[in-house]
Amino acid sequence: MNRLLPFLFPLLLLAIPALAAPKDVRRVLKEHGFIPEQVRGDIVAYPEPSMTTRLVGEAPKEMDVTEFDPLPTVSKKLTKKQSTELAGILADPKTYIPRMLGDKLCGMFHADVAIRIPDDAGGAGSAYILLCFTCNQIRIIQHTQGIGFADIDRGRNRLVLFLRSVWPDDQRFQNLRLYQPKDLEGVMVKDQLDLAAAILPDDPLVKKALAMKPEEVSDEDLEEIDVRCVAERERYHREGPTEAQKEREKQLPKIPGLEP
Repeated sequence: MNRLLPFLFPLLLLAIPALAAPKDVRRVLKEHGFIPEQVRGDIVAYPEPSMTTRLVGEAPKEMDVTEFDPLPTVSKKLTKKQSTELAGILADPKTYIPRMLGDKLCGMFHADVAIRIPDDAGGAGSAYILLCFTCNQIRIIQHTQGIGFADIDRGRNRLVLFLRSVWPDDQRFQNLRLYQPKDLEGVMVKDQLDLAAAILPDDPLVKKALAMKPEEVSDEDLEEIDVRCVAERERYHREGPTEAQKEREKQLPKIPGLEP
């Protein structure tokens, strides 16, 4: 893979703008009190994809999600223990994969479940956590506006097992496939660092991580590298290449049909 990176470098920065880093999703959850040490006991989950899809695109600003649920009997108020378990999974950096390459381009976001975080004392309005297992993504919305988005490939199994425990008789969750190690080969640490080096070749933290064995690189450093790569992609799309990047791109061989 790393032998292809010099050829793909312009596309890494030009093809698709990077979206929010997982760290931003966890920050949003923390701001709404959805972390293990603060989670409230009135969290409600709705396993109805049609309801959650309508909520994202069509719900009036103040309309409550329950008005979209055609099967109220399957909606469930989570216990404090269940809410704490779910908050713990979503607070774990190991649940997510880097956003440095932008979106997966896998089509429409089809939510399998929505989790309602009640309105807080500040009156900001309820937020909703939407989980899609077709592409392994989380979206957080408030007043139908997206306020957080990330890939959850590494946390898929924990989330699927959690939902199975909440709805043991719901075949939708029982039929969701659990990932095997080979399913995550594309998010290995070495590949992440090779990509980061193509985007931020002079970054000292990237250089430090590349000098280590992949298993020795901390999750904190990997996440910080991800944040820096996302920021650089955003800067590139906003301001264009730096002089150093222009010179570097001039020296790269051109691939017919792949020029930016």
